[in-house]
Formats: sequence, structure tokens, C-alpha cells
Amino acid sequence: MKYSKDDGRSMVEMLGVLAIVGVISIGAVVGFNKTLYKYNLNKISEIVANSLRNLIPAVKNDLTNYTTTTSSMAEKAVRIGLISDCTIATSAIAGSSYQVCQTSLGEIYPRFFITKIGEDDYYTYMLYVTFLKNKTHACEDFLLRRWDRAISTKYRRGAKIWLTSNVFEKVVFSKSTSGFSPSDIANSCKAVCGSNASYCSIVFDLSGYAY
Repeated sequence: MKYSKDDGRSMVEMLGVLAIVGVISIGAVVGFNKTLYKYNLNKISEIVANSLRNLIPAVKNDLTNYTTTTSSMAEKAVRIGLISDCTIATSAIAGSSYQVCQTSLGEIYPRFFITKIGEDDYYTYMLYVTFLKNKTHACEDFLLRRWDRAISTKYRRGAKIWLTSNVFEKVVFSKSTSGFSPSDIANSCKAVCGSNASYCSIVFDLSGYAY
């Protein structure tokens, strides 16, 4: 009979196997993070899209009950149908005490102002979409969904979309801006939401008469 001896794998072979496993694991984590990011971006985009669609019926139904002097605007926006699928929380921005809709990428903060012009109510609705994570990247990906086209023609003439942070402010869409191209978006997000920004807000600024 022949005697066979199995000394197992060499150290070099084991290191090779571990390296392959490590590469596969890193790829899986990166893929998972990208999928999760896309899901969270879709979620916050859906909330904003619904809010823009709900603006007209909401102000017609319950305009007078919307108080602008309190910090509970998010709760009131949910109650009158301006925002749905909202988890109410206190803003995570330092020094802030107002209520927001909390999301995995940041927060959404509605503001509402009413002015009497003669017998008519004229209002301004401002929706702050604030990214606290992946700030510059999320700003670009969010704006590339062409929110300028999502604004109702009723509000388009007086509508603005602008960016703000603790660093800088910039209008990216209004009737006086020249464009809303990918390069404009990339440059604006980098300038406003870059490395020195602790947060990055895209602000929808809409106004009109309540009739």
C-alpha cells in the first residue's frame, strides 16, 4: 500500500483565498450601500413630489388654520394634507428647535406665509429638503430629477428653487435663470454643499393666490 500525506494548503494559498473573500465582501457592501442610498433618495423624492401635488387642494381646504408662528409646522402640514408619510422629529441642525419630517438622508421642513392682498389670501409655501448625509452627491442626484418641471403651471411664474447651507446660497431655478442643466446643478451643489457645509438644503419657494 502506498502512504499518502496531506499537508493542507500553503500560507500563500490561504492568503489568496482570504483576499478573494475580502474583495467579494467589499463589493457586496458597496452594492448594498448604493441600493440603500437609491432607496432613501427615492423615498424623500416621493414625499416632495406628493407635497407639490397636494399644495393646491391643501390651501383651498384649510388655509386659515395653518399657523406660521409656531415650530410645529411639519405636524400641521401633515394634518392639512400638504405632506404625507412623515415621521415627525425635531430638526437635527445645530441650534434648531422646529419640527421636521425625518428621513434617512436628512429632513423636510415646510414653511407657510399668508398675506392679505385686498380680499384675497396670497401665500408663499417654502419646502426645505435638507440633506445631512451624502450632501453634495444627494443634492446633485435629487436636482437631476428635474424638479423645475414638477412645479404646477399655476405657480411656475413665481416659483424658485434655491440651495442654502451654512456656507453659501444660490438660486438654481426661477424665471430669470438661464438653465437647469446637469453642469449647472453639479457646480451649484459643489459650491453650496461642499466639504465645509454641515447641511445642504434644496428649497422649493412657491407662491400664489388661494382660489
